[in-house]
Amino acid sequence: MATDYPLDLVGFSFAILGLDACRADSDCAASEICAGERCVPYGGACVEGECRDGYVCEADACVIAVLACGSDEGCPSTEECDLERRECRPRRPCSDALPCPDDQICRPDLALCFPP
Repeated sequence: MATDYPLDLVGFSFAILGLDACRADSDCAASEICAGERCVPYGGACVEGECRDGYVCEADACVIAVLACGSDEGCPSTEECDLERRECRPRRPCSDALPCPDDQICRPDLALCFPP
């Protein structure tokens, strides 16, 4: 069973998982799925409602669900709200070689673009 070790990093918590421990199919090898918090050989497709809370069945695998939003405030700080899709999406990365669009500034501590 996975043991949670709280680590506050930009408002997120992370867990350190054992070798074959998992929380979603994406934590396992391509030939395995996550069942009972363990990676097991793949035996068929997932169906909607079969995945844990916070995950959805997509392309025969349980994947992290996209957060719905109406503004950037509804998303984690490393994401922004795509108002057209009404979903949180990763912020654009930035660096000296990869500048932000003119209407945004680069936060060097996160290497991500933000509104001014």
